[in-house]
Amino acid sequence: MIAAEPEAKLFIGLRPGVGPADVRRAAATPATAELLQPRPARPGRCFYLPAGVPHALGAGIVVAEVQTPSDVTYRLYDWDRVGLDGRPRELHIEQALANLRHDVPDSEIVQPRSHVADVFITVTRLVVCERFLVDKVRMSAGIARSLPHAEMVIWIVLAGGGQLTRDGEACEFGPGDVVLIPAEAEALRVETAADCEFLEVKIPIPSPLPARPRSGRAQ
Repeated sequence: MIAAEPEAKLFIGLRPGVGPADVRRAAATPATAELLQPRPARPGRCFYLPAGVPHALGAGIVVAEVQTPSDVTYRLYDWDRVGLDGRPRELHIEQALANLRHDVPDSEIVQPRSHVADVFITVTRLVVCERFLVDKVRMSAGIARSLPHAEMVIWIVLAGGGQLTRDGEACEFGPGDVVLIPAEAEALRVETAADCEFLEVKIPIPSPLPARPRSGRAQ
């Protein structure tokens, strides 16, 4: 969750006692949202949604969404919105019902966090799943160092700024930027011009490079 207005909500998973028959009756109507569990939308919160978990965003929310590479979305209801042609967008009720999940525990949706830190960098693990990892990284201003990984990495910049440099060339980054760092970029260095905060997304494979220094761990 990047930003949220006061009292904003999002909806994740079915309420206790709601079954497929209830969802079928409510599909394509505003009653669909009433079957979902509301959750406060507060900046900094993170939710992991396995495929098949019904969800929706309320008004007044800005999120950073990381997902596996798939264009499949099954809609039970679309808030009466219309597409570019002025017609209601397509619903996929039968497909959604066939893939609906209500067996995902809350401990998987809201995962425990862990922290790794040194004097200048703090890394908070937000999500672990089969396809990707998501960390929130905070770096102090004035850092200049090589990147500590060899696998492909994506940064979603939330605050601060700086630049990536290699062989005399530089790529600046700032809030709102999404940066793709290729694999085997050992010569790439990061230089921060201000205190930075970004989401770091990577695939869950062991890195051949040394791990970041550890000075503490908490949940």
